[in-house]
Amino acid sequence: MQIIDVHTHCFPDFLAEKAMQKLTENSKVKAFHDGTLKGLSASMDEAGITKSAIQSIATRPEQTENILEWSIRIRNERFEPFISIHPEYRDYTKILKRAKDHGIKGIKVHPHYQSFFLDDEKLFPMYEAFCEYGFAVLFHAGDDIAFQGYDNASVPRLKKVIDEFPEMKIILAHYGAYRNWQEVYDRIAGTDVFLETSFVLEEAGEEMFLKILNKHSKEKILFGTDSPWTDQKNAVRLVSRSGIDDEAKEAIFYKNYVSLFG
Repeated sequence: MQIIDVHTHCFPDFLAEKAMQKLTENSKVKAFHDGTLKGLSASMDEAGITKSAIQSIATRPEQTENILEWSIRIRNERFEPFISIHPEYRDYTKILKRAKDHGIKGIKVHPHYQSFFLDDEKLFPMYEAFCEYGFAVLFHAGDDIAFQGYDNASVPRLKKVIDEFPEMKIILAHYGAYRNWQEVYDRIAGTDVFLETSFVLEEAGEEMFLKILNKHSKEKILFGTDSPWTDQKNAVRLVSRSGIDDEAKEAIFYKNYVSLFG
């Protein structure tokens, strides 16, 4: 069975050590590889993962173009990089067109690290452009361990964006909203968005995983790990042993990704 991980992170070699040190200090979470492409590749080999989508985050406007160029360089059959556009970067249509021309399929949005509220209407023209160009958009969703008490990506904010942009190909990280899984069940499960699996089995457990899955549909779940912040091999094991049947495993591990991205 193929396994595709829709939610991973790594950095250019020259930046990886510094970036990983800072992120580890902020989150107090153990990393399971060194944040390089080589480290991610070794983790994938250990876990039996075929492809990883790499989620970069532009924390400053000037990083937008650098992330695009790096994404173009590293994209291959094994790595599928998503671009990131800082909300203060004005010429985003230029970025979207170049990304589209080079076969890039997705965009990562992280309201905490990019310092905005996900449902801020000033962002709506950019969201409309995402839809126009046909990109999938992976939103960080819910709490963030490095930003305690901030609601930048809360379930009500997520639901507003879902309702405003029904045509957007939305992927919600952390199974809809990190550490807000009952709210996900109540307000998001059953809507026309994709949920990826990172952290839900590790923190909420199998019962909540299955509860949301049964309401939301196995065709709308993507396998994700948030590597290097979880162990890819263990994440594969948890989904494999979660009590879902083989058809659901195939859907979650790779068929839904192929259906979404081709």
